[in-house]
Amino acid sequence: MCIADAGIAAHLPTVQAKDLNGRVLALPKDLPGERTIAIVAFQREQQPNVDTWTRGLKLLESSLPWLELPVIDDPGAVARWFIAGGMRRGIKDHALWQHVVTLYTRKADLNRALEITSEATVYVLVLDREGRVVERVSGDYSPAAAEQVLRAVNPQR
Repeated sequence: MCIADAGIAAHLPTVQAKDLNGRVLALPKDLPGERTIAIVAFQREQQPNVDTWTRGLKLLESSLPWLELPVIDDPGAVARWFIAGGMRRGIKDHALWQHVVTLYTRKADLNRALEITSEATVYVLVLDREGRVVERVSGDYSPAAAEQVLRAVNPQR
C-alpha cells in the first residue's frame, strides 16, 4: 500500500487490492458507490463481528455499496496467495467474494490514515468517493449504529 495524501484527516489511502474473485481494485478510486460502507477487521476471530453487520444491514439483499476490508500486515506474495485461497474456501457464498477486499499493508500506516485507534474491534466506516471517512462506528451491529451508518450513506433518509 502506498500512503498518499498524508496530513488529510481520516481517509482511505491509495491502495491496490484484489477481491476474492481476483478483480484488481485501485482504492479509493474503485469504491463501488458515492458513499460506500466499509467493514474493517483486523483478526480472523472478528469474522463473527463482521457478520453481525452484513446480516444486520441485510447487505447481500440490498443495493447498498459495501466492502468487507480485512487488514493484514503484508506477508509477501506467496502468503497472500495462501491467505486468499483460505478465505475463498471459508466463504461458501460466492456472492460475497466481490465484496471481500483484503488490504495487505502496514496496518499501523492504514490505522493512522483512517484514525483507527484499536484493532480489538471492527470498524464500520462510510467512505465518500475520495475515500474520506464521513461516518464511523465500532463494535457489533446494533439498530442505533446501523441507523447512523445508513443516514451517512443516504443523507436524505
